[in-house]
Parts: sequence; C-alpha cells; structure tokens
Amino acid sequence: MRKKAQCAGAWLGAALLTAWLVFLATVLTRWPPVWPALAARAEALEAAQELLKLRAGLLVRGDPAELEPFYATETVGGAWALEKEQARIAYVRRWGQVRNIAFTSARVEFTRSAVETGEKKAGISLCTHTLLTYRHLDRPEAGEATLGWRTVHWLELAKGGPGWQVEAEWYLDPLEGA
Repeated sequence: MRKKAQCAGAWLGAALLTAWLVFLATVLTRWPPVWPALAARAEALEAAQELLKLRAGLLVRGDPAELEPFYATETVGGAWALEKEQARIAYVRRWGQVRNIAFTSARVEFTRSAVETGEKKAGISLCTHTLLTYRHLDRPEAGEATLGWRTVHWLELAKGGPGWQVEAEWYLDPLEGA
C-alpha cells in the first residue's frame, strides 16, 4: 500500500511539473519577450557611455562640432545641452592654453548607472570619473600629470537619426563656470 502511495505521489508531482512547463511555454510564446527591452536598455546605456567618452576625448583634440550628430537639436533641451557641452570643451581648452598646458589623453570611468527605457526613449543616470592627462609645455622635464573630476549625469535620450540622441541633460559639474 505504501509503494502505491509513493508511486501516486511521484506521478502527481510529475503531472504537476508537466502542467507547469506547458503553462510557462504557452505564456512565453503568447506575449512578447522581454529581450527587446533589455537590448534597448543596453543599447541606450552604451550610446550614453560612448558619448561621454567622446566628450572627454574632445577635451584633448578639440573639435566640438563632432558632437552635433549625438544631440536632438530640434528640441530645446537637446540644443541647450549641445551648446553647453561645446562651451565647456572650449573653456577647458582655453584654460589649458592660458597655463601653457597640452592635454595628452582622457579617460572616463563609469562607477554607477541606472537606466529606464521605453520603446524609443531612455532616461539614464551615470556617475563618471573623468581623468585628463597633461604636460606643461614650458617644463617638459616634469613629465605628465593627471587631473580628474567626478560628475553625476542624467540624460534623456530618444532613438532617432543615426541612433540614440540627447534630448536633455543635467549634471553636477565642478567646471560649472564653462
């Protein structure tokens, strides 16, 4: 009798597991999977990180016009964010020229991120540490030195044109005078 109860219990467990798997298979094939949402999240985050790396690189090489494709300039927020960043790059480069400093490299480290995505919009919060390496032109024997600063960015991106574009951006900037 005991063996029959054990067999019945095993059979019931197998039947419940099978029913659960059939249910899951039905549910997963009827509704759109979450993978596209995860892909959009990763894509938007990568676009924001690449933009911030480009901006750091422009502190060294200088051409702020390279930023234009990354901003939705038809929006007030996008146009303002582009103007602010171009002015910031010009400010840092002038600051270096006045001090007879040549910037040699830039690096951005990302320490924290949060991303909210929709189908064509994304809100991204990023904490960055920008490291700018330089040398004094009038004292080459001194070698290179590095300065750095941390910023917290909030970007609103929209998918359009060549990819994700900035529609608005806010950040706490230690170089606020730019």
